Amino acid sequence: MRLIILCICTLLFVFNIMSCKEERNLMELECSLFSSFRTYPDSTFFKSISCLYFEDGKLYMFDPSRADVAILDIDKDTFYTVGKFGEGPKEVVSPTGFYVQKDTIGILDAGSMALKFYDGKGFIESVSVPTCNEFRFFIENDTIYATTMTDSSCYVKTERNWDRINSGDIQFCGEVFSITEHTDMNILRNQRHLVKGEDCLYAICPSYPVIEKYDLHENRLLASCDLSD
Repeated sequence: MRLIILCICTLLFVFNIMSCKEERNLMELECSLFSSFRTYPDSTFFKSISCLYFEDGKLYMFDPSRADVAILDIDKDTFYTVGKFGEGPKEVVSPTGFYVQKDTIGILDAGSMALKFYDGKGFIESVSVPTCNEFRFFIENDTIYATTMTDSSCYVKTERNWDRINSGDIQFCGEVFSITEHTDMNILRNQRHLVKGEDCLYAICPSYPVIEKYDLHENRLLASCDLSD
């Protein structure tokens, strides 16, 4: 019995020695705080920031619990917000996401089925969209790309000046995965996060281990990456 225990201990010790690797020296980066904000411009506080975006020296912070996007301009050391709760044309009823394009912030409003656009001076316009949910979307020039729910497509394209009456202007694109036998559940789980690339988009399905790459303009599937392993 003692011999068996001794053999086991010896094996564990050898395995431990073999599995240990030499530690690498990590580069240390010294940082110092040069600016901070604890409250919003109206003296209220942060609540539930769900998404951040950084571009051209500006940090954008989306807070659906406040229905606004807070913008921190690092170069000018200024801090302001766009959007607020309300049922007016310039306000947001039920925010689900946001996107930044050349200093223009679009807040997706499921309550009014619209995309509300703002800049540093305030409200710009409201445009109708065919779908609103919490999945990531983006805008390329004047075309809106958003995730959708159908049995044959995973994302939808509409022009920024799309009119809800002209449903023929909607382009349903992308392929779907057979995740479950239940049709409604399969449609629901096929929703995608859409990320813009160079002349392409990446469709990421949280319920399926595959990332797809589509041609941005021709909607063709260019490649797919299976992450099952």
